[in-house]
Amino acid sequence: MLRPEPYLVVDRQLALEGKLKTTLDSLVQHGVLSVVDEPTDFVSQMAIVEKADHSLRICIDPQVLNRAGSQTRAFQIANP
Repeated sequence: MLRPEPYLVVDRQLALEGKLKTTLDSLVQHGVLSVVDEPTDFVSQMAIVEKADHSLRICIDPQVLNRAGSQTRAFQIANP
């Protein structure tokens, strides 16, 4: 029985590193993202996928940020 060869995601992501930097720089220029040069309380994991037109789809997983935000927000309910 033939076994498929292991596929390393890291290798593919490294191949897209230059294109990712260019895409992120463009998003910063257009004001979609901002550069943060200091430590932050939260970091979201990022996944990148090359689309059919060879542009990149950049996704984040904000679960940790969402959980923290829902715990720290306090909502006041109006009392009629």
